[in-house]
Amino acid sequence: MNLQQNDFKAKIILYSKLSLFFFTILLFVLFDTLFPSLQTAHTAHNYFYLEELGLKLLSAFILALLGLNAISPLKSLHYSFLLGLSLGLVYFTYTLGYKILDPTQIQWALHGDWEFSFMGWQFFRQEAWQFPPGKINGFFYPVGSSIGYTDSIPLLGFFFKLLRSWLPVDFQYLGLWLCLCFVLQGIFAAKLLRLVTPNLLIQALGISFFVLSPILLNRIWHAALCAHWLILAGLWLYFTPWQREKMRLAGGAWLLLLVLAGLIHPYLVIMLLGLLAAFYLRMFWIEALLSWQQTALHLFGLGSALLLTWWMAGYFIIKQANMNGFPLGYYSLNLLAPFNSADWSIFIRRLPAVTDGQIFEGFAYFGLGVLILLLWASYELSQHTPQRRTYRQLLPLGLGCLALTLLAVSNKVTLGDVTLFELDNFLIKILTPFQSSGRFFWVAYYAALLLALFTLIKRQRESMVIGCLAFALSLQSLDLSQVVNSFRERHWHEALQQDMLKSPVWEQAAVHYQHITLLMPPACGYEAAPYLPFAELARKHKLSLNTGRAARFNSEETAVYCHQLGRILENGTLSDEDIYIVHSNYLSQFQKNAQQAVLCGVLDGFNACVTAQSYRRWAAP
Repeated sequence: MNLQQNDFKAKIILYSKLSLFFFTILLFVLFDTLFPSLQTAHTAHNYFYLEELGLKLLSAFILALLGLNAISPLKSLHYSFLLGLSLGLVYFTYTLGYKILDPTQIQWALHGDWEFSFMGWQFFRQEAWQFPPGKINGFFYPVGSSIGYTDSIPLLGFFFKLLRSWLPVDFQYLGLWLCLCFVLQGIFAAKLLRLVTPNLLIQALGISFFVLSPILLNRIWHAALCAHWLILAGLWLYFTPWQREKMRLAGGAWLLLLVLAGLIHPYLVIMLLGLLAAFYLRMFWIEALLSWQQTALHLFGLGSALLLTWWMAGYFIIKQANMNGFPLGYYSLNLLAPFNSADWSIFIRRLPAVTDGQIFEGFAYFGLGVLILLLWASYELSQHTPQRRTYRQLLPLGLGCLALTLLAVSNKVTLGDVTLFELDNFLIKILTPFQSSGRFFWVAYYAALLLALFTLIKRQRESMVIGCLAFALSLQSLDLSQVVNSFRERHWHEALQQDMLKSPVWEQAAVHYQHITLLMPPACGYEAAPYLPFAELARKHKLSLNTGRAARFNSEETAVYCHQLGRILENGTLSDEDIYIVHSNYLSQFQKNAQQAVLCGVLDGFNACVTAQSYRRWAAP
C-alpha cells in the first residue's frame, strides 16, 4: 500500500514538473508573439534583447507556477524556492539589467562607491597572498589597507583571487553580487512567508514587498550593503520552530550567517548580532531549550569565529583609524524617516531633516503600500489582542530591534528639522566607529513588514489577503515607479572615457616602474591629481599607488608617511622606480632639491616627473 502511494506521489510530482515546463514554454511563446522584441541578438543593444527575453521567460515561469498552483496546490518547498528566486531575478532584470553581469564591463563600476570597491579588489588581486589574507600593500602604499576597508566584499574577493590566473585584466564581480542579493532576498522572503502560509500566490505577493524594498534599492550604490538577505535569514532563524535536539543545527546556521556577514560588511554583522542576541535570549529564557552554560558556549564559539573572520578580512591591521569628517549623529535615523519619502514617492512629499546625511544613510521610507499594510495590521491587533505566549515569543526580538533602533537614532535625537536633544558622554567614543548609524534601523524595518504580513495572513481569509496584498503591492509599485524607472533608464550604460589618461606616454612608461607617487596625496597636503585616473593606470600595470579610497585608513602611519614625503621634497632623495605626480605648488622645490637629474613634463594637465636615469631605460634613443 505504501509502495503504491509513493509511486502515485512520484507520478504526481513528475506530471507537475512536466506541466510547469509545458505551460512556461507556452506562455513564453505567447508573450513573445504579443510583445515582439524591439532588438535582435545581433544588434549593438544585445543586452536589451537578453533582458527582454529574460523578463518574458521569468514572467512565463511565474505565471505558469501560480496557474498550476490554482488548479492543484503546489506545497513543496522547491516551488517556494523557485518562486522567490524568479521574483528576485525579475526585479533585478527590470531595475538593473544584464550588462552589469558581464564581468568584463567595468565602466559602470568606476562611479561613486562602486569605484573604490572595484579598485580595492583590483589592487588586492595582483598581490601575493599574505597574513592577514585580506591585506593590501599597494593601495595607500606604503601604509597599506585591506579588502575589508575598501568595501570590496571579501567573500567574493577571496574566491576570485584564487582564480586570478584565469581572469582577464578587466574583471568585476559587483554586478554578479547585486544580482545574487536580489535573488537571495527573494528566496529568504519565500522561506519566511512559508512559515505562515503554503499558498504560492500569497507568498508571491509578500515576496514582492521585500524585493521592492526602498531601503534595498537605495543601497544599490553601495554593493556590499545590498546583502539585506542576511537580515531576512536571521529573522527566519528566529521564527523557525526549534527543538532541543536541533539546537546544534541552529548554532551552525548562525555560525554560517556570521561568517558570511563578517566577509561582507561589518555593519551587517552588528545587525545580525542584534538578531543573534534576541534568538539566544528566546531559546534560553522563553523556550528553555538551552541552559545558560550551553548559551554561553554557543556565544563564545560564534564570537571567536567572527573575530577570526574579521582578522582574515584585514579589519585589525589598522590600530589608529581616521575618525574625521562628520560627527556621530550626522548620518543618524530621523524619527520621521519611515514616513519621509526623500523624493522617492509620487504621493508623499519629502519631509525636512536636520542633516543631509539623514536623507541617505538614515533613509528608511516604507513606501505607501507597506504603510497601508502596517495600518491594517495595527487595526487587526487592536481588534483582537495577541495571546500572552505570542508577546513572550516576540519580546526578545522587540528588545533587539529597540536596541538597534536606538543605535540608529544615535546620540542626536531628531524629529523632522528639529533636534529634540543631544547626548555627549563617554559612550559617544564607543559608537563613533559606526558613524552611519541610521543603517541599524533596517532590522526593525524588515521585522515590522514581516509581522504585518504574518498578522494579516493568519487573521484573514485567503481571498481577502490576496486582494488586499495585491492592492497594497500595486500602490507600492506605483509609489516607487518614478525611482525604479529612473534606475532602468540609466541602465548603467553611461560610460566614462575609455582612457582617462589620454597621452600614450603613460602606457609606455608605466611598464618600467613599480610605484606611482603623488606629491602630495590628499591626506598630506595639496592633492597632486585626482585619485581615479592614476588608480586605473596603476591597476592595469600592477603598480602601487600612495593614495586611495577606503572606509578607514591608518591615520597614525599616514601622518608618518606624510612627514616622509615632506622630507623627499626637502632633501630630494628620489627613486628610479617611481613616477612622481607633483602638484604645481611643489614643482619648483621638487626640481631644485633633487639630488639627481629629473625630467618633468605636463601630460594631460598633470606634472609628471621621473629620474633621468630611469627615463633612459625606456625612452626612444
